[in-house]
Amino acid sequence: MMNISADANVTYRYGTQKDRSHIEELIKAGDLDAQDLIVEDVLLAETGGQIVGINRVKYHADGAAEIASAYVIPQYRGHGINEKLTRLLMERAEKTLYIITNPRNAEYVAEMGFRPVSEGNTVPASIREKIEWCRVHYSVPDPGPSVLYFNPVEK
Repeated sequence: MMNISADANVTYRYGTQKDRSHIEELIKAGDLDAQDLIVEDVLLAETGGQIVGINRVKYHADGAAEIASAYVIPQYRGHGINEKLTRLLMERAEKTLYIITNPRNAEYVAEMGFRPVSEGNTVPASIREKIEWCRVHYSVPDPGPSVLYFNPVEK
């Protein structure tokens, strides 16, 4: 169990099989994508022995990497936990990361260093499929979910 960083009373570490049921509960609570869940790829925020937030990089079969399944329990929101989880994943990125989000969150995501995918830019097929899944699953009206990317080489 490796601690990555700590802020005040929150520590950040990757999940283990012991955390699986709690991670799955948080994914369900957030109505998030649980496909291809590898608990060891889930970054956890923990305080007082309680997991209070999660985020992960989901690796797709075509090689694309997506920040997915971000969730912080309601009483811990507004304290920068999701941003810290995302930034830690960005720091460890070795390839382009995509993030698919509700359009109202696009500016927040851009402030962390993600750039909007311009119209006409090619994104991997798995990301295009996930965009459509999000559009349908979350009933996102046109123009649909926002897609942004982070390229660690361009940091």
